Amino acid sequence: MVGLIYSWYINKERIIDMKNRIIKLAVLAIAFISLTSSKLFKAETDFSGKWTIDYERSRMADKPFPNTGKKSLKISQLSDRMVLEKFSVDSSGKEQSRLDTVVFDGKQHLVALSNGLQVLKTVNRSWSADGGVMTLKSEMVMGSEEEAVVIKITEDWKIEEGGRKLVLLTAAVFPDHTEKGELVYLRDK
Repeated sequence: MVGLIYSWYINKERIIDMKNRIIKLAVLAIAFISLTSSKLFKAETDFSGKWTIDYERSRMADKPFPNTGKKSLKISQLSDRMVLEKFSVDSSGKEQSRLDTVVFDGKQHLVALSNGLQVLKTVNRSWSADGGVMTLKSEMVMGSEEEAVVIKITEDWKIEEGGRKLVLLTAAVFPDHTEKGELVYLRDK
C-alpha cells in the first residue's frame, strides 16, 4: 500500500513537472513570436491620400513658407515607388497639376523638373526601426558631365496627429549652401 501511494505521489510530481515545462515552453513560444513578428512584420507607414499644405505650420530656411495659393498633393504609395500628383492654383486662379514618380531603386532616372529642366535623379529609401518615418536620400545631377552640378536632398516623411498631418522635413545641399525646410500637409476629408 505504501509502495502504491509512493508511486502515485512520484507520478503526480512528474505530471506537475511536465505541465510546468509545457506552460513555460508555451510562454516562451508566445514571447518569441510576439518579439520577432513585430520586427519581421513591422507596418511601414502608408502616405497615400490627398493632402493640402498648411502654410501657417510650414517653414523654409527658418522663414514662413511663402503662401503662393492653394497647393495640394495626392500620393499613391506602392512598394517600389511613390506617385505624386501635385496641384496648385496659379495667379490667374487656374488650377494646374503635375505628375511625378519617385522610384526607390537606387538607380539613376531621367526626371523633368517643374521648370522643364531634365536631371538625373537617384533615390534610396529607408525606414525607421518602428516603420513610422520614411527617409528618402536623393541625388540630382544637372548640366553636362564637364560642368555637372550635384544637389543632395534628404527628406524625412512622417504622419502625425492620428493620420491627419503629414510632416516632410527636408535638407537640400547645394554646391554653395544648404536649405532646410518643414512642409506640413493636412489630410483632405
